[in-house]
Amino acid sequence: QRRPHLTVAFAPDGTMIAAASVNTDSVQLWKLTGDDGLVRAGPDLGGMASYPIGLAFTPDSRTLAIGNSDKSVYLWDVASPARPRRLGVPLTGPSGQTWTVAFSPDGKTLAAGVNDGTVWLWNLADPARPALTATLSGLPVHVFSVVFSPDGALLAAASFDDDSVRLWDTSPAAARALICGNLGQPISLREWASYVPGVPYRAPCS
Repeated sequence: QRRPHLTVAFAPDGTMIAAASVNTDSVQLWKLTGDDGLVRAGPDLGGMASYPIGLAFTPDSRTLAIGNSDKSVYLWDVASPARPRRLGVPLTGPSGQTWTVAFSPDGKTLAAGVNDGTVWLWNLADPARPALTATLSGLPVHVFSVVFSPDGALLAAASFDDDSVRLWDTSPAAARALICGNLGQPISLREWASYVPGVPYRAPCS
């Protein structure tokens, strides 16, 4: 059976390739052999509502994220490719297809570019319990590529519609500086005592 593919991704450890198959709504895992060939590493990663598009491995090659045209992101434990297992429920929320996914260099943050002009960020410190941390906007419709800088502090996203690239500073220090810079009038001692009685006063951003 012919299997058209949209995306392929190398595992960072160089031992495996993932390929997103359009007509079977699944992802195949291939293991590299010593003579530069490929053999199937395990069963198809299926059970998705539509066809997969974006692929990304964590830096340790143990987890694979799959962006899907059903507007979801699926996480798979592929540490043992002969016995892969899906991690939890699909990540949902985007209103468009998740065309591209990328992991931060430390493997703790997953970014997904969506064809509604948004980029979604999840904390994957525990891959079995992902937590949505931010939704970035400002791009016109189709986000076809996202990538983290080598130190993980910056996230770049490319838009098909206006030939643009956006950059976001994703470091906690930058977010804190932005929030504190727009804080306005700090809460007073009297207000603090009214809103949080019994808790020692601490000025915001101090």
